[in-house]
Amino acid sequence: MTALGKSPRLFGGPVKPARSLCLLLLVPIALTACGGPSGGPAGSGAVKTDGTFTVSVSSEPGTLDPQLSLLQVARQVTTFLYDPLVHQAADGKIVSGLAKSWQETPGKVVFTLQDGVTCSDGSPLTAQDVAVNINFVVDPKSASPLSGNFPPAGVQASADNATKQVTLTTAKPTGFLLQNVAGVPIVCAKGMADRATLGRGASGTGPYTLKEVVAGDHYTLERRAGYTWGPGGANNTVPGQPRTVVVKVVGDETTAANLLLSKALNAAVVAGPDQARVKGAGLTQHSFNAMFGEFLYNQAGGRPGADKNVRQALTQALDLAQIRKVLTVGAGSAPTALESQTPCRDGDVSSALPGHDPAAARAALAGLGGKPLTLIYQSKLGPAATSAMELAVQQWKAAGANVEARGVTDVDLTNITRKTGAWDIVLLPLDGQNPLQMQSSFSGPMTGGNVASIRNADYDRQAAEATQQVGTAGCPTWAKAEQALVAGSDVVPFAITDYPTWGTGASFTTTFSVIDATSIRVQE
Repeated sequence: MTALGKSPRLFGGPVKPARSLCLLLLVPIALTACGGPSGGPAGSGAVKTDGTFTVSVSSEPGTLDPQLSLLQVARQVTTFLYDPLVHQAADGKIVSGLAKSWQETPGKVVFTLQDGVTCSDGSPLTAQDVAVNINFVVDPKSASPLSGNFPPAGVQASADNATKQVTLTTAKPTGFLLQNVAGVPIVCAKGMADRATLGRGASGTGPYTLKEVVAGDHYTLERRAGYTWGPGGANNTVPGQPRTVVVKVVGDETTAANLLLSKALNAAVVAGPDQARVKGAGLTQHSFNAMFGEFLYNQAGGRPGADKNVRQALTQALDLAQIRKVLTVGAGSAPTALESQTPCRDGDVSSALPGHDPAAARAALAGLGGKPLTLIYQSKLGPAATSAMELAVQQWKAAGANVEARGVTDVDLTNITRKTGAWDIVLLPLDGQNPLQMQSSFSGPMTGGNVASIRNADYDRQAAEATQQVGTAGCPTWAKAEQALVAGSDVVPFAITDYPTWGTGASFTTTFSVIDATSIRVQE
Protein backbone atom coordinates (compact mmCIF):
# COMPACT_ATOMS: atom_id res chain seq x y z
CA MET A 1 0.00 0.00 0.00
CA THR A 2 2.86 2.37 -0.50
CA ALA A 3 2.35 5.80 -1.99
CA LEU A 4 -1.38 5.53 -2.43
CA GLY A 5 -1.97 9.21 -2.73
CA LYS A 6 -5.57 10.36 -2.49
CA SER A 7 -8.23 7.73 -2.10
CA PRO A 8 -11.25 7.66 -4.39
CA ARG A 9 -14.73 8.45 -3.17
CA LEU A 10 -16.80 5.32 -3.10
CA PHE A 11 -20.32 4.82 -1.79
CA GLY A 12 -20.62 8.43 -0.77
CA GLY A 13 -17.35 9.11 1.05
CA PRO A 14 -13.58 8.93 1.08
CA VAL A 15 -12.08 5.59 1.95
CA LYS A 16 -8.85 4.31 3.38
CA PRO A 17 -7.23 0.98 2.62
CA ALA A 18 -8.02 -1.68 5.16
CA ARG A 19 -5.67 -2.76 7.85
CA SER A 20 -4.43 -6.30 7.53
CA LEU A 21 -6.12 -8.95 9.60
CA CYS A 22 -2.81 -10.69 10.10
CA LEU A 23 -3.22 -12.88 13.11
CA LEU A 24 0.24 -14.32 13.45
CA LEU A 25 0.16 -17.25 11.32
CA LEU A 26 -1.68 -16.31 12.74
CA VAL A 27 -6.27 -17.92 13.97
CA PRO A 28 -5.76 -18.80 10.96
CA ILE A 29 -3.10 -15.85 10.99
CA ALA A 30 -5.08 -13.63 9.51
CA LEU A 31 -5.57 -15.99 12.15
CA THR A 32 -2.29 -17.31 10.61
CA ALA A 33 1.29 -15.04 10.44
CA CYS A 34 1.50 -12.27 8.15
CA GLY A 35 4.08 -10.82 5.96
CA GLY A 36 7.80 -11.22 5.85
CA PRO A 37 11.01 -10.01 7.37
CA SER A 38 11.88 -6.37 6.99
CA GLY A 39 14.14 -3.91 8.69
CA GLY A 40 16.39 -0.93 8.57
CA PRO A 41 17.16 2.17 10.57
CA ALA A 42 14.33 4.35 11.82
CA GLY A 43 16.37 7.39 12.71
CA SER A 44 19.90 8.53 13.39
CA GLY A 45 21.98 10.04 16.14
CA ALA A 46 23.28 9.08 19.57
CA VAL A 47 21.39 6.41 21.46
CA LYS A 48 19.57 7.05 24.71
CA THR A 49 20.31 5.13 27.90
CA ASP A 50 17.28 3.51 29.52
CA GLY A 51 14.83 5.25 27.20
CA THR A 52 11.20 4.49 26.44
CA PHE A 53 9.95 3.04 23.16
CA THR A 54 6.26 3.40 22.29
CA VAL A 55 4.53 1.41 19.56
CA SER A 56 0.86 1.39 18.68
CA VAL A 57 -1.46 -1.49 17.84
CA SER A 58 -4.77 -1.00 16.06
CA SER A 59 -7.02 -2.76 18.55
CA GLU A 60 -7.23 -4.32 22.01
CA PRO A 61 -5.20 -7.56 21.96
CA GLY A 62 -7.58 -9.55 24.17
CA THR A 63 -5.91 -12.49 25.86
CA LEU A 64 -2.13 -12.36 26.23
CA ASP A 65 -1.85 -16.15 26.39
CA PRO A 66 0.63 -16.61 23.51
CA GLN A 67 -0.55 -20.14 22.76
CA LEU A 68 -4.27 -19.34 22.66
CA SER A 69 -4.26 -16.34 20.32
CA LEU A 70 -3.10 -15.67 16.80
CA LEU A 71 -4.06 -12.01 16.79
CA GLN A 72 -1.22 -9.97 15.38
CA VAL A 73 -1.91 -7.16 17.83
CA ALA A 74 -1.48 -9.61 20.71
CA ARG A 75 1.75 -10.91 19.25
CA GLN A 76 3.25 -7.41 19.27
CA VAL A 77 2.90 -7.51 23.07
CA THR A 78 3.84 -11.15 23.67
CA THR A 79 6.95 -11.05 21.47
CA PHE A 80 8.57 -9.01 24.27
CA LEU A 81 7.54 -11.55 26.90
CA TYR A 82 8.13 -14.98 25.37
CA ASP A 83 10.88 -16.61 23.34
CA PRO A 84 10.77 -19.64 21.01
CA LEU A 85 13.30 -22.45 20.73
CA VAL A 86 14.75 -20.86 17.60
CA HIS A 87 14.14 -17.70 15.57
CA GLN A 88 13.77 -17.17 11.86
CA ALA A 89 16.10 -14.30 10.87
CA ALA A 90 15.39 -11.60 8.30
CA ASP A 91 17.18 -13.60 5.61
CA GLY A 92 15.06 -16.67 6.34
CA LYS A 93 17.82 -18.53 8.18
CA ILE A 94 17.19 -20.20 11.52
CA VAL A 95 19.20 -18.74 14.43
CA SER A 96 19.46 -19.66 18.08
CA GLY A 97 16.87 -18.79 20.71
CA LEU A 98 16.18 -20.80 23.84
CA ALA A 99 18.03 -23.58 22.02
CA LYS A 100 21.73 -23.09 21.32
CA SER A 101 21.94 -25.94 18.81
CA TRP A 102 19.75 -28.42 16.95
CA GLN A 103 19.96 -31.42 14.67
CA GLU A 104 17.27 -32.05 12.07
CA THR A 105 16.54 -35.26 10.21
CA PRO A 106 13.32 -36.18 8.35
CA GLY A 107 10.60 -36.35 10.99
CA LYS A 108 12.83 -35.42 13.93
CA VAL A 109 14.54 -32.40 15.48
CA VAL A 110 16.70 -32.52 18.63
CA PHE A 111 17.25 -29.19 20.41
CA THR A 112 19.84 -28.49 23.10
CA LEU A 113 18.85 -25.61 25.38
CA GLN A 114 21.04 -22.67 26.28
CA ASP A 115 22.65 -22.64 29.71
CA GLY A 116 21.25 -20.30 32.31
CA VAL A 117 17.85 -19.53 30.79
CA THR A 118 15.51 -18.21 33.48
CA CYS A 119 11.86 -17.26 33.63
CA SER A 120 10.40 -13.91 34.60
CA ASP A 121 9.83 -15.25 38.13
CA GLY A 122 13.51 -16.24 38.41
CA SER A 123 12.99 -20.00 38.06
CA PRO A 124 15.14 -21.96 35.57
CA LEU A 125 13.64 -23.17 32.30
CA THR A 126 13.99 -26.92 31.90
CA ALA A 127 13.82 -29.17 28.87
CA GLN A 128 10.72 -30.77 30.36
CA ASP A 129 9.05 -27.34 30.56
CA VAL A 130 9.60 -26.92 26.82
CA ALA A 131 8.27 -30.38 26.00
CA VAL A 132 5.12 -29.68 28.02
CA ASN A 133 4.61 -26.53 25.91
CA ILE A 134 4.87 -28.34 22.59
CA ASN A 135 2.60 -31.17 23.71
CA PHE A 136 0.04 -28.68 25.02
CA VAL A 137 -0.10 -26.85 21.70
CA VAL A 138 -0.66 -30.01 19.64
CA ASP A 139 -3.17 -31.56 22.09
CA PRO A 140 -6.66 -31.17 20.53
CA LYS A 141 -8.10 -30.63 24.01
CA SER A 142 -6.10 -27.42 24.30
CA ALA A 143 -7.84 -25.91 21.24
CA SER A 144 -4.69 -23.95 20.51
CA PRO A 145 -4.89 -22.10 17.18
CA LEU A 146 -1.13 -22.64 16.86
CA SER A 147 -1.62 -26.38 16.41
CA GLY A 148 -0.96 -27.37 12.83
CA ASN A 149 0.66 -24.00 12.18
CA PHE A 150 3.46 -24.05 14.74
CA PRO A 151 4.14 -26.86 15.19
CA PRO A 152 2.47 -29.20 12.70
CA ALA A 153 -0.17 -31.58 14.01
CA GLY A 154 1.08 -34.95 15.17
CA VAL A 155 4.35 -33.74 16.67
CA GLN A 156 5.36 -35.33 19.96
CA ALA A 157 7.91 -33.80 22.33
CA SER A 158 10.08 -35.53 24.91
CA ALA A 159 12.78 -34.16 27.18
CA ASP A 160 15.97 -35.02 29.02
CA ASN A 161 16.64 -32.46 31.73
CA ALA A 162 20.13 -33.79 32.37
CA THR A 163 21.31 -33.11 28.82
CA LYS A 164 18.97 -30.11 28.33
CA GLN A 165 17.67 -31.77 25.18
CA VAL A 166 14.15 -31.55 23.72
CA THR A 167 13.27 -34.03 20.98
CA LEU A 168 10.43 -33.46 18.54
CA THR A 169 9.29 -36.38 16.43
CA THR A 170 6.62 -37.02 13.82
CA ALA A 171 5.30 -40.33 12.58
CA LYS A 172 6.42 -39.44 9.07
CA PRO A 173 8.63 -36.81 7.42
CA THR A 174 7.19 -33.33 7.81
CA GLY A 175 8.42 -30.48 5.63
CA PHE A 176 9.28 -27.15 7.29
CA LEU A 177 9.23 -28.71 10.78
CA LEU A 178 12.17 -26.66 12.09
CA GLN A 179 10.85 -23.42 10.61
CA ASN A 180 7.41 -23.92 12.12
CA VAL A 181 8.71 -24.68 15.60
CA ALA A 182 10.21 -21.18 15.51
CA GLY A 183 6.66 -19.87 15.89
CA VAL A 184 5.92 -21.48 19.27
CA PRO A 185 6.32 -19.04 22.20
CA ILE A 186 7.48 -20.99 25.26
CA VAL A 187 5.58 -20.43 28.51
CA CYS A 188 7.29 -21.11 31.83
CA ALA A 189 6.14 -23.79 34.26
CA LYS A 190 4.20 -21.40 36.51
CA GLY A 191 2.10 -20.16 33.60
CA MET A 192 1.54 -23.65 32.20
CA ALA A 193 0.26 -24.74 35.62
CA ASP A 194 -2.20 -21.84 35.85
CA ARG A 195 -3.11 -20.63 32.38
CA ALA A 196 -5.77 -18.28 33.74
CA THR A 197 -2.96 -15.98 34.87
CA LEU A 198 -1.75 -15.56 31.28
CA GLY A 199 -4.80 -13.69 30.01
CA ARG A 200 -3.66 -10.44 31.62
CA GLY A 201 -0.29 -11.57 32.94
CA ALA A 202 2.87 -13.25 31.73
CA SER A 203 5.16 -16.14 32.60
CA GLY A 204 7.92 -16.20 30.01
CA THR A 205 11.60 -16.10 29.18
CA GLY A 206 11.51 -13.02 26.96
CA PRO A 207 13.65 -9.88 27.26
CA TYR A 208 10.87 -7.93 29.02
CA THR A 209 8.38 -8.45 31.83
CA LEU A 210 4.82 -7.18 31.99
CA LYS A 211 4.58 -4.22 34.35
CA GLU A 212 1.13 -2.73 33.73
CA VAL A 213 -2.03 -3.57 31.82
CA VAL A 214 -4.72 -0.98 31.11
CA ALA A 215 -7.02 -2.88 28.79
CA GLY A 216 -8.05 -0.90 25.74
CA ASP A 217 -5.39 1.74 26.35
CA HIS A 218 -1.83 0.50 26.89
CA TYR A 219 0.53 -2.26 28.02
CA THR A 220 3.76 -1.34 29.79
CA LEU A 221 6.79 -3.65 29.67
CA GLU A 222 10.06 -3.44 31.60
CA ARG A 223 13.48 -4.73 30.51
CA ARG A 224 14.85 -7.78 32.32
CA ALA A 225 18.37 -8.03 33.67
CA GLY A 226 20.59 -10.98 32.79
CA TYR A 227 18.92 -11.82 29.48
CA THR A 228 21.47 -13.38 27.09
CA TRP A 229 19.54 -15.89 24.95
CA GLY A 230 17.92 -13.67 22.33
CA PRO A 231 18.03 -14.28 18.56
CA GLY A 232 21.53 -15.38 17.61
CA GLY A 233 22.75 -14.66 21.15
CA ALA A 234 21.29 -11.16 21.52
CA ASN A 235 21.24 -9.70 25.03
CA ASN A 236 19.77 -6.78 26.95
CA THR A 237 22.94 -4.77 27.51
CA VAL A 238 23.43 -3.08 24.13
CA PRO A 239 23.43 0.75 24.37
CA GLY A 240 20.13 2.22 23.27
CA GLN A 241 17.93 -0.70 24.25
CA PRO A 242 14.84 0.75 25.93
CA ARG A 243 14.29 0.19 29.62
CA THR A 244 10.54 0.59 29.07
CA VAL A 245 8.32 -0.40 26.16
CA VAL A 246 4.77 0.88 25.90
CA VAL A 247 2.34 -0.82 23.51
CA LYS A 248 -0.48 1.69 23.04
CA VAL A 249 -3.91 0.86 21.61
CA VAL A 250 -4.71 3.40 18.89
CA GLY A 251 -7.76 2.38 16.89
CA ASP A 252 -7.73 5.22 14.37
CA GLU A 253 -4.96 5.32 11.78
CA THR A 254 -5.10 9.10 11.38
CA THR A 255 -4.56 9.42 15.12
CA ALA A 256 -1.63 7.01 14.91
CA ALA A 257 -0.09 9.11 12.12
CA ASN A 258 -0.53 12.28 14.18
CA LEU A 259 1.13 10.65 17.17
CA LEU A 260 4.03 9.53 15.01
CA LEU A 261 4.54 12.99 13.57
CA SER A 262 4.43 14.54 17.04
CA LYS A 263 6.91 11.86 18.23
CA ALA A 264 4.47 10.58 20.83
CA LEU A 265 4.91 7.21 19.08
CA ASN A 266 8.14 5.62 17.88
CA ALA A 267 6.44 3.09 15.62
CA ALA A 268 3.04 2.44 14.08
CA VAL A 269 1.42 0.87 11.07
CA VAL A 270 0.05 3.54 8.73
CA ALA A 271 -1.26 1.95 5.55
CA GLY A 272 -3.88 4.42 4.35
CA PRO A 273 -3.82 7.89 2.83
CA ASP A 274 -2.15 9.26 5.98
CA GLN A 275 1.04 7.51 4.99
CA ALA A 276 1.69 10.20 2.37
CA ARG A 277 2.31 12.82 5.05
CA VAL A 278 4.16 10.32 7.25
CA LYS A 279 6.48 9.45 4.40
CA GLY A 280 6.92 13.12 3.56
CA ALA A 281 8.15 13.75 7.11
CA GLY A 282 11.15 11.49 6.52
CA LEU A 283 10.08 8.60 8.74
CA THR A 284 11.56 5.20 7.99
CA GLN A 285 9.36 2.57 6.37
CA HIS A 286 9.48 -1.14 7.14
CA SER A 287 7.40 -2.94 4.50
CA PHE A 288 6.14 -6.42 3.88
CA ASN A 289 3.66 -7.99 1.50
CA ALA A 290 0.71 -9.75 3.07
CA MET A 291 -2.48 -11.49 2.11
CA PHE A 292 -5.09 -8.78 2.39
CA GLY A 293 -8.30 -9.98 0.76
CA GLU A 294 -9.62 -13.53 1.15
CA PHE A 295 -13.13 -14.93 1.61
CA LEU A 296 -14.07 -18.19 3.31
CA TYR A 297 -17.52 -19.80 3.35
CA ASN A 298 -18.85 -21.59 6.42
CA GLN A 299 -19.16 -25.25 5.41
CA ALA A 300 -20.50 -26.53 8.74
CA GLY A 301 -23.52 -28.80 8.50
CA GLY A 302 -26.72 -26.94 7.68
CA ARG A 303 -24.95 -23.86 6.30
CA PRO A 304 -25.46 -22.97 2.62
CA GLY A 305 -21.68 -22.92 2.17
CA ALA A 306 -21.56 -26.67 2.72
CA ASP A 307 -22.79 -27.00 -0.89
CA LYS A 308 -19.94 -26.63 -3.38
CA ASN A 309 -22.35 -25.33 -6.02
CA VAL A 310 -23.42 -22.51 -3.70
CA ARG A 311 -19.82 -21.63 -2.90
CA GLN A 312 -18.90 -21.55 -6.57
CA ALA A 313 -21.94 -19.42 -7.42
CA LEU A 314 -21.17 -16.96 -4.62
CA THR A 315 -17.65 -16.65 -6.01
CA GLN A 316 -18.83 -16.29 -9.62
CA ALA A 317 -21.10 -13.44 -8.53
CA LEU A 318 -18.13 -11.33 -7.49
CA ASP A 319 -15.97 -9.07 -9.62
CA LEU A 320 -12.91 -9.78 -7.49
CA ALA A 321 -10.66 -7.37 -9.38
CA GLN A 322 -13.05 -4.53 -8.64
CA ILE A 323 -13.39 -5.50 -4.97
CA ARG A 324 -9.59 -5.74 -4.69
CA LYS A 325 -9.24 -2.24 -6.11
CA VAL A 326 -11.66 -0.83 -3.54
CA LEU A 327 -10.22 -2.79 -0.58
CA THR A 328 -6.61 -1.76 -1.29
CA VAL A 329 -7.37 1.63 -2.90
CA GLY A 330 -5.80 0.41 -6.11
CA ALA A 331 -2.56 -0.78 -4.52
CA GLY A 332 -3.20 -4.53 -4.35
CA SER A 333 -2.44 -7.39 -6.70
CA ALA A 334 -3.80 -10.90 -7.24
CA PRO A 335 -2.13 -13.55 -5.04
CA THR A 336 -0.21 -16.37 -6.70
CA ALA A 337 -0.04 -18.51 -3.54
CA LEU A 338 -2.00 -18.79 -0.31
CA GLU A 339 1.03 -17.59 1.71
CA SER A 340 2.59 -14.24 0.97
CA GLN A 341 6.06 -15.28 2.18
CA THR A 342 6.12 -18.88 0.99
CA PRO A 343 9.31 -20.36 -0.43
CA CYS A 344 7.05 -22.25 -2.86
CA ARG A 345 6.48 -20.47 -6.18
CA ASP A 346 5.33 -23.39 -8.30
CA GLY A 347 1.84 -22.33 -9.34
CA ASP A 348 -0.72 -19.54 -9.48
CA VAL A 349 -3.78 -20.04 -7.28
CA SER A 350 -5.58 -17.13 -8.93
CA SER A 351 -5.79 -19.12 -12.15
CA ALA A 352 -7.99 -21.65 -10.34
CA LEU A 353 -10.64 -19.10 -9.31
CA PRO A 354 -14.04 -19.43 -11.02
CA GLY A 355 -14.52 -16.62 -13.53
CA HIS A 356 -16.88 -13.70 -12.95
CA ASP A 357 -20.22 -14.95 -14.27
CA PRO A 358 -23.26 -13.28 -12.65
CA ALA A 359 -25.73 -15.10 -14.90
CA ALA A 360 -24.43 -18.54 -13.91
CA ALA A 361 -24.34 -17.44 -10.29
CA ARG A 362 -27.96 -16.23 -10.39
CA ALA A 363 -29.19 -19.58 -11.66
CA ALA A 364 -27.37 -21.52 -8.96
CA LEU A 365 -28.26 -19.16 -6.12
CA ALA A 366 -31.97 -19.26 -6.92
CA GLY A 367 -32.12 -22.44 -4.88
CA LEU A 368 -31.37 -20.51 -1.69
CA GLY A 369 -34.85 -19.01 -1.85
CA GLY A 370 -33.74 -15.72 -0.36
CA LYS A 371 -32.23 -17.35 2.73
CA PRO A 372 -30.29 -14.61 4.60
CA LEU A 373 -26.51 -14.99 4.67
CA THR A 374 -24.21 -13.16 7.09
CA LEU A 375 -20.87 -11.72 6.00
CA ILE A 376 -18.54 -10.67 8.82
CA TYR A 377 -15.34 -8.66 8.68
CA GLN A 378 -13.19 -6.59 11.03
CA SER A 379 -14.82 -3.22 11.64
CA LYS A 380 -11.43 -1.70 12.45
CA LEU A 381 -10.18 -2.52 8.98
CA GLY A 382 -11.48 0.91 8.09
CA PRO A 383 -13.69 2.63 5.50
CA ALA A 384 -12.07 0.88 2.54
CA ALA A 385 -13.01 -2.52 3.93
CA THR A 386 -16.54 -1.31 4.60
CA SER A 387 -16.81 0.01 1.05
CA ALA A 388 -15.38 -3.21 -0.39
CA MET A 389 -17.80 -5.35 1.61
CA GLU A 390 -20.72 -3.12 0.56
CA LEU A 391 -19.66 -3.63 -3.05
CA ALA A 392 -19.49 -7.40 -2.55
CA VAL A 393 -22.96 -7.37 -0.98
CA GLN A 394 -24.30 -5.41 -3.95
CA GLN A 395 -22.86 -7.95 -6.37
CA TRP A 396 -24.22 -10.88 -4.38
CA LYS A 397 -27.68 -9.32 -4.16
CA ALA A 398 -27.63 -8.62 -7.90
CA ALA A 399 -27.07 -12.37 -8.36
CA GLY A 400 -29.97 -13.25 -6.06
CA ALA A 401 -28.10 -13.91 -2.78
CA ASN A 402 -29.51 -12.19 0.31
CA VAL A 403 -26.24 -11.21 2.02
CA GLU A 404 -25.89 -8.73 4.87
CA ALA A 405 -22.47 -7.43 6.00
CA ARG A 406 -21.56 -6.91 9.64
CA GLY A 407 -18.36 -5.34 10.94
CA VAL A 408 -17.08 -6.82 14.22
CA THR A 409 -14.10 -6.37 16.51
CA ASP A 410 -10.97 -8.51 16.24
CA VAL A 411 -11.89 -10.47 19.35
CA ASP A 412 -15.52 -10.91 18.28
CA LEU A 413 -14.41 -12.18 14.88
CA THR A 414 -12.32 -14.84 16.60
CA ASN A 415 -15.19 -15.81 18.89
CA ILE A 416 -17.73 -15.96 16.06
CA THR A 417 -15.56 -18.03 13.72
CA ARG A 418 -14.09 -20.33 16.35
CA LYS A 419 -16.95 -20.68 18.84
CA THR A 420 -20.47 -19.60 17.86
CA GLY A 421 -20.27 -20.40 14.13
CA ALA A 422 -22.92 -17.71 13.46
CA TRP A 423 -21.60 -16.68 10.05
CA ASP A 424 -21.79 -17.69 6.41
CA ILE A 425 -19.01 -15.65 4.76
CA VAL A 426 -15.97 -14.08 6.36
CA LEU A 427 -13.27 -11.75 5.09
CA LEU A 428 -10.35 -13.58 6.65
CA PRO A 429 -6.95 -13.11 4.98
CA LEU A 430 -5.08 -16.14 6.26
CA ASP A 431 -1.36 -15.96 5.72
CA GLY A 432 1.84 -17.76 6.55
CA GLN A 433 5.44 -18.52 5.77
CA ASN A 434 4.95 -21.90 4.11
CA PRO A 435 2.10 -24.23 3.06
CA LEU A 436 2.50 -26.57 6.04
CA GLN A 437 1.64 -23.74 8.43
CA MET A 438 -1.64 -23.30 6.59
CA GLN A 439 -2.69 -26.94 6.51
CA SER A 440 -4.71 -26.88 9.74
CA SER A 441 -6.60 -23.84 8.43
CA PHE A 442 -7.89 -25.83 5.47
CA SER A 443 -8.23 -29.34 6.88
CA GLY A 444 -9.05 -31.18 10.07
CA PRO A 445 -11.13 -30.03 13.06
CA MET A 446 -12.36 -26.49 13.63
CA THR A 447 -10.61 -26.52 17.03
CA GLY A 448 -7.34 -26.97 15.19
CA GLY A 449 -7.89 -23.86 13.08
CA ASN A 450 -10.20 -25.02 10.28
CA VAL A 451 -12.85 -22.44 11.16
CA ALA A 452 -14.68 -22.87 7.84
CA SER A 453 -15.01 -26.67 8.31
CA ILE A 454 -13.39 -27.25 4.90
CA ARG A 455 -13.44 -30.81 3.57
CA ASN A 456 -11.55 -31.07 0.29
CA ALA A 457 -10.38 -34.59 -0.50
CA ASP A 458 -8.03 -33.47 -3.30
CA TYR A 459 -6.32 -31.00 -0.99
CA ASP A 460 -6.02 -33.54 1.82
CA ARG A 461 -4.52 -36.16 -0.48
CA GLN A 462 -1.96 -33.88 -2.07
CA ALA A 463 -1.07 -32.13 1.19
CA ALA A 464 -0.44 -35.54 2.76
CA GLU A 465 1.88 -36.37 -0.15
CA ALA A 466 3.67 -33.04 0.11
CA THR A 467 4.36 -33.45 3.83
CA GLN A 468 6.35 -36.60 3.06
CA GLN A 469 9.03 -34.40 1.55
CA VAL A 470 11.30 -32.13 3.54
CA GLY A 471 11.31 -28.40 2.83
CA THR A 472 10.90 -27.06 -0.69
CA ALA A 473 11.05 -30.50 -2.31
CA GLY A 474 7.30 -30.72 -1.72
CA CYS A 475 6.47 -27.34 -3.26
CA PRO A 476 5.09 -28.61 -6.62
CA THR A 477 2.67 -30.89 -4.76
CA TRP A 478 1.70 -28.15 -2.33
CA ALA A 479 0.87 -25.94 -5.32
CA LYS A 480 -1.54 -28.55 -6.68
CA ALA A 481 -3.12 -28.94 -3.25
CA GLU A 482 -3.75 -25.22 -2.87
CA GLN A 483 -5.14 -24.92 -6.40
CA ALA A 484 -7.64 -27.65 -5.46
CA LEU A 485 -8.85 -25.48 -2.56
CA VAL A 486 -9.34 -22.46 -4.77
CA ALA A 487 -10.98 -24.46 -7.57
CA GLY A 488 -13.46 -25.80 -5.01
CA SER A 489 -14.23 -22.27 -3.77
CA ASP A 490 -13.12 -23.37 -0.32
CA VAL A 491 -10.80 -20.37 -0.24
CA VAL A 492 -11.19 -17.21 -2.33
CA PRO A 493 -7.90 -15.25 -2.31
CA PHE A 494 -8.14 -11.98 -4.22
CA ALA A 495 -5.77 -9.35 -2.80
CA ILE A 496 -2.19 -9.11 -1.61
CA THR A 497 -0.61 -5.79 -0.70
CA ASP A 498 2.12 -3.95 1.16
CA TYR A 499 1.60 -3.20 4.84
CA PRO A 500 4.16 -0.73 6.23
CA THR A 501 5.36 -0.02 9.75
CA TRP A 502 6.81 3.48 10.19
CA GLY A 503 9.43 4.49 12.74
CA THR A 504 10.85 7.66 14.25
CA GLY A 505 13.26 8.38 17.09
CA ALA A 506 14.51 4.79 17.20
CA SER A 507 15.94 2.09 14.97
CA PHE A 508 14.51 -1.42 14.88
CA THR A 509 13.84 -4.35 12.59
CA THR A 510 10.61 -6.20 11.96
CA THR A 511 9.84 -9.82 11.17
CA PHE A 512 6.39 -10.69 9.84
CA SER A 513 5.16 -7.19 10.73
CA VAL A 514 6.15 -7.51 14.39
CA ILE A 515 8.96 -5.40 15.83
CA ASP A 516 11.88 -7.54 16.95
CA ALA A 517 12.16 -7.00 20.70
CA THR A 518 15.97 -7.01 20.97
CA SER A 519 16.56 -4.90 17.84
CA ILE A 520 15.27 -1.59 19.23
CA ARG A 521 17.71 1.29 19.79
CA VAL A 522 16.15 4.48 21.15
CA GLN A 523 17.84 7.66 19.96
CA GLU A 524 18.43 11.01 21.61
